[in-house]
Amino acid sequence: MKIALITTLLSIYAASIALLASGSDLLLLEINKKLPLGTPITWAAMISLPLALRIGFSDLLSSKQLHLRALRLATNGALLAGALWGLAAFALAGTWFFNFSAEASSFIGSPRAGEVFWDLSLTVATLPWALLVVLAGVSVANARMNTP
Repeated sequence: MKIALITTLLSIYAASIALLASGSDLLLLEINKKLPLGTPITWAAMISLPLALRIGFSDLLSSKQLHLRALRLATNGALLAGALWGLAAFALAGTWFFNFSAEASSFIGSPRAGEVFWDLSLTVATLPWALLVVLAGVSVANARMNTP
């Protein structure tokens, strides 16, 4: 069950990244007049990888050791950041299309908001990868310490 869930989450992540990287026309397909398909696709990517990490390393992250509790907190933080990414992006753009323009009359939708949007998006997207490297390293180190 756990393997199937992780596989599903990583498949969602891979499919989302493939669509985003290719610039597929599907991203602009409007679910309704206010929501392009690219928004939930991107949001799925932002959530699926940290959730896969949380589930995949659950045994390691359930430890009461201080450094592993810190990693659990960081992993949960990455998952929360992914879950809130779309709402924060909407707050910056004022639209689910995440458009930014010099013609914006306030910070919302402005080029400066666009810069914050990209900073936020890159942070939320790369944090799980950094955690994966650390979690994998800790997991290997723990396995070596427990091997006779």
